[in-house]
Amino acid sequence: MLAFFDAQSPSGVTGDQRLAAHSLVQRARWAVVAVLINNAAGGTGTFISSDGYVVTAGHVVRAGEEHAVVTYDGRQFPATLIAHHPDTPDVAILKVDGVGFPFVPIGSTPSTGDLALYVGHPFRLIWAGTGGVVTNIETSGAFDQLRYTNPSDKGASGSTILGLDGDLIGLVSGQIGNALPESVVVGPQNEPLWSALDFHALLETTGFGPTATVVAEFIEKHVPGLVQANRAARSDAVIVDPGFVAPTIPSDLCRICLHWGGLMDWIGEYVVDIPPLQEVLYLEMMAASMLDPDNVTVEERASVRSVGQAIQHAVVEVSVDNSNGTGFFISPDGYFITNAHVIESAQAISVTTFDGRTMTGTVVGSVPEDWVPDLALAKVNTEAETWIPLADRASLEELVVGVGHPQNLKWAIYGGRVSYWDPPPGLIPVTPHFQFAAVNVGEGSSGSPVVDMNGELVGVVADGMVDGTFNDQWTYGVSGFVDQIVFWDQASLNAATAGRVGGPRVDVVREFIEARVPGLLATLKR
Repeated sequence: MLAFFDAQSPSGVTGDQRLAAHSLVQRARWAVVAVLINNAAGGTGTFISSDGYVVTAGHVVRAGEEHAVVTYDGRQFPATLIAHHPDTPDVAILKVDGVGFPFVPIGSTPSTGDLALYVGHPFRLIWAGTGGVVTNIETSGAFDQLRYTNPSDKGASGSTILGLDGDLIGLVSGQIGNALPESVVVGPQNEPLWSALDFHALLETTGFGPTATVVAEFIEKHVPGLVQANRAARSDAVIVDPGFVAPTIPSDLCRICLHWGGLMDWIGEYVVDIPPLQEVLYLEMMAASMLDPDNVTVEERASVRSVGQAIQHAVVEVSVDNSNGTGFFISPDGYFITNAHVIESAQAISVTTFDGRTMTGTVVGSVPEDWVPDLALAKVNTEAETWIPLADRASLEELVVGVGHPQNLKWAIYGGRVSYWDPPPGLIPVTPHFQFAAVNVGEGSSGSPVVDMNGELVGVVADGMVDGTFNDQWTYGVSGFVDQIVFWDQASLNAATAGRVGGPRVDVVREFIEARVPGLLATLKR
């Protein structure tokens, strides 16, 4: 199974390089810390000196707040913010009191094609290792930026990007989606997305952050002499020191509890020792979620395509303050549903239809401040729109299809089977919830309609919640066995978080609409 994930490495990466990458991230973890702000996870940092200097991204820290770091062996230290710049060059320096900390050496700006590695805390994973290659050094801005193919997500910000020799070559700031050609955008409008590997290959996302040279200049400006001292002590760095002995890890260490600070008591109830067999099953589940499903026939795929294309005219793109999501008409006179988190407190929103019309929509009634249920009802001034009726019920394993605007794609179709029809037991209370085993399409798909093969609404996409069909699955995603994996692509990283597309069920949608426009649904005929 581990070979399957290694096989997702970029073209040209050799087997020896993959082995070297595994060895490097195992060592680098000891220098990597979780950055806490007011006792809650904020991002990733890395020791750059044995006496406690930590480098991270500028947008991770906050002036005037309490900072702390958590080490891989479970120790927590208060940290003082020395300097930060939240925008470009997006670098910050923290200082921890103490000595003997494992650290990484500061290198120089790499070349295009070099391997890039980092250890960080993307999404629900902690101290996860990722690999990629440097695609470009962007020199046109105020500060030079590194561009790289490593997968990333929330929590990885501030991770130090390392070359294959272990030297710091840059910092993780974020990801951007490259402009896609029309042929790529239109493709998923005609054929459903089934494979997560194929889906993420379409997106061509690129990571970015300041280069090693920029980071070194920032450090030298605020802590003169630190860069020189770091480089002079390179032989003592954790990634090269032959005498390095890993600290002892307490047998009862709960890293995820420390990482999430104030939620420790709640999370600790769900973190358990994972038997080896369950680890294997989890890895198999991760791999299966990345590939074409084997439980959907050729005929069913054709049905998904047909139904998806049939409802596209009822689906709209919703834009609020340069943030995009999805919505869909539930009446011919312009009432439409989206997520509360898509429109938040906006009073006016822009709506674009499948045939290219742009209209201004207004929120109808109130939108819950806590996004429970994560639904919003809005309206545009129009008539005779294609609309989606609400189903009376749905069942497990039923084939369903969603249409939305994931990432940079438009009116993309994605299908799968209903895998869950209630919230996972014991998690944060949510309204009646459904999930379906489709490609976890992510940002932009919020508010997408999910319909059955009759074209009737089953639910609304709101999140990528943990799949309730695999018992306590999310605890595995933060367990130590993921240390064995270097995540080379976004599909692998997303699979490790055990997410499934889901959101409010149709019965919740029905109640939500009725409470805001009583009698509306009764006037509609299918």
